Amino acid sequence: MDSNKKFMVVEFSDGLQIVPTQWLNFAEQTCIWPSHLKTQLRINKAIITRKMPNKEQRNWKELPIKRMFRSADTYERSMEILIQAQDTSNVDETDMSSREKRERDKKKR
Repeated sequence: MDSNKKFMVVEFSDGLQIVPTQWLNFAEQTCIWPSHLKTQLRINKAIITRKMPNKEQRNWKELPIKRMFRSADTYERSMEILIQAQDTSNVDETDMSSREKRERDKKKR
């Protein structure tokens, strides 16, 4: 990964998310997460400002990452990557459901 890249799109068990690269542990495929922040607005602010936990904050969770997508040097570019990744995922799901439908139709014959 390019050390100048500040953000990365990752997939958690509950979906895709932009995260600062400094929150990532590439070797362990994990990401620290500000679980103490309860609103999406506050979470987004922490992501955009690339906030790090201080020594008193022990309420950041370490979450497993299912998949890492591309990194970007700006939040705006990472948002484009996120949208592209979501579109790709939707296409894959649509293709799969069409295939399943064809298989069901074959069984009926």
